[in-house]
Amino acid sequence: MRVALIALGALLAVTGSGAAVAQGYPASGIGKPDQGGFPAIGSDTGMGGGSLGGGIRNGDTFRLTNAQYQRTTALSRREAKDAAARVKAGLVPPDSEAGRIRGKLRRDLAVWRDQFEVSGKAYRAMRQRWLVDTDRLTAAQWAQQRADWFDARDAWVAANKAEAGR
Repeated sequence: MRVALIALGALLAVTGSGAAVAQGYPASGIGKPDQGGFPAIGSDTGMGGGSLGGGIRNGDTFRLTNAQYQRTTALSRREAKDAAARVKAGLVPPDSEAGRIRGKLRRDLAVWRDQFEVSGKAYRAMRQRWLVDTDRLTAAQWAQQRADWFDARDAWVAANKAEAGR
């Protein structure tokens, strides 16, 4: 009986991760592909430090290692820049996508805040500038807004090298 339960547990574990991969979720559980390949990270997500493995847990905030941060943000940045380029080429997303694109920008801001332990004042200023109400921008404008955010983030990192070098 004990062997049967262990075998059943192993079978469920294997088929469970197989089903997740088949549905487009990585077996590691680090986020949907349409979320830029990484989850929303921050104190409000309830994620534990083991979710991404190798990150740095600091109080209630989860920080990625520099290598993890570079990889995940490079993917998100490329996705944002590609979406903005498609808009400029005339491939405009339907306005029903505005909330989804805004959600990605919200996650980008949260990752930046958590990674660099940005002060509340600086975060609120950036959030107020970049994360306006969903209905104030079309999906095409949100795509450009997200791409422009990465330029602003890069400028912030360059201006705050001592803080950003962690």
